[in-house]
Amino acid sequence: MPHDRFDRSRNQDDPRRILGVPEEAGMDEITQAFRRKVLLTHPDAAGPESRDAEKFRRIVLAYKTLRDELRRHVSSASGGNTAQTGEECTGAPSDGAYVFLEIPPSEALKGGSVTIRLSEKEEFCPRCDGSGQIPDEISAPCGVCGGHGTRDVPWGDRHLRIVCEHCSGTGMENHIPCPDCRGQGRIISSRLIHVSIPPGIRDGDVLTLPGQGPRRGARGERDPLHAVARVDLPPGWRIQGADVHAPLEMDVWTALVGGCVGIQTMDGTVPAQIPPGTVAGDTHRLHGRGWVDKNGARGDHVAEISIKMPQQPPGGLASSLVHILKVVWPAEAAKTALPGPESGKRK
Repeated sequence: MPHDRFDRSRNQDDPRRILGVPEEAGMDEITQAFRRKVLLTHPDAAGPESRDAEKFRRIVLAYKTLRDELRRHVSSASGGNTAQTGEECTGAPSDGAYVFLEIPPSEALKGGSVTIRLSEKEEFCPRCDGSGQIPDEISAPCGVCGGHGTRDVPWGDRHLRIVCEHCSGTGMENHIPCPDCRGQGRIISSRLIHVSIPPGIRDGDVLTLPGQGPRRGARGERDPLHAVARVDLPPGWRIQGADVHAPLEMDVWTALVGGCVGIQTMDGTVPAQIPPGTVAGDTHRLHGRGWVDKNGARGDHVAEISIKMPQQPPGGLASSLVHILKVVWPAEAAKTALPGPESGKRK
């Protein structure tokens, strides 16, 4: 084993060690490991007890490092002619903020744009200047607390200061709560961000939006914002290369004699003719109905067939018909009897 590979495997910063993948892992295995790790460590998804922003950033950086490494390897092997569609994750993943971006499968396939609202920080309400109320002609200082919002009550040989229940701590009577902050005096500032979705984006891909992250520095420049794509396919569906593999259940009679069935694809339900004699484990391929590859070409939809058997035992008539069917349509071809030892002798 080369020394550089041996040393890297022992390094805690080795991207393969961070993602928990072997040295020979390909892009599919690396991407699956990244998705598992990111769902466990993302600051917005892992929960307060598991939040570790630094660990999450190391996972994102490890994924980007291995992805670029494999792309360079493929590019050099093909003479440098590999088509480039642009980097989804530019800049240093250790900077900026991270958000999950929920994308419907149809929009992830065709591309488009989404608008997300980001909450930034709590600040004083500018309309009421943090008081939580709008002064008017009928407002007056609270007669119970004298406009302080609190009052003292006896507590043994001392006094305990509590919020005035008469004015709810506002210090005013007949006040009008501020409609912007609903009387709280503080608001959470937010902003809208428009995100362009490239066609064929996949679950776990990272989009980087320069200048859309949190502010940093004396001049108030913004760091990049990293959006981790979440694309939830229907149960049992998966993407392999540019092909979409999905389960297709059909009844035993259609499998035996063939027929037309509706196959649910990314483009909706497509009618397909199933040949007779189909068995469980067979596949039916619909060309051009799959996902989008890096060159913009559509893959195929691959329906993986399973057979649904009747759920109840056959009744009298059905049982008789099944016995007749077994006779006229045997499961095995009739075997030709071999000649016996006496068949060749003359009588």
